[in-house]
Amino acid sequence: MPEIGAPTGGGGGTFTGGEISEGILYYGFSNGNDIAFDTKKAGQDHYAFRVSCNGALYWSDGVNPADSYIFRKSVSRLYCNSKFIAGALGADNLAAASILGTVTGKMEVFDSLGNSQGFIGIYDAIT
Repeated sequence: MPEIGAPTGGGGGTFTGGEISEGILYYGFSNGNDIAFDTKKAGQDHYAFRVSCNGALYWSDGVNPADSYIFRKSVSRLYCNSKFIAGALGADNLAAASILGTVTGKMEVFDSLGNSQGFIGIYDAIT
């Protein structure tokens, strides 16, 4: 089995016993919160990117601890703890509508620079 150079659990170093098959790394950990992979530039105090065994992805600037993460919250649902900015948004389930129900909330929309562009109303029904 080849030795795979990747930090484990934040302790650094390498681990053995993993398997690389067709460019994919396989390795078994006992705890879903264990870190499977992380990256850090020389001289940085914190990891810029980490992947935990439960699939959560963490990001930082390398100077400060991770401040943003995304993970699978439930079936077909991803959770992001901070603002998620997409270059383009779309939907493939559009349908005609003409009667709006009661406004129950609002969602703020931002441009790619983080500037507020206004709000989208959340309705209890649309027919």
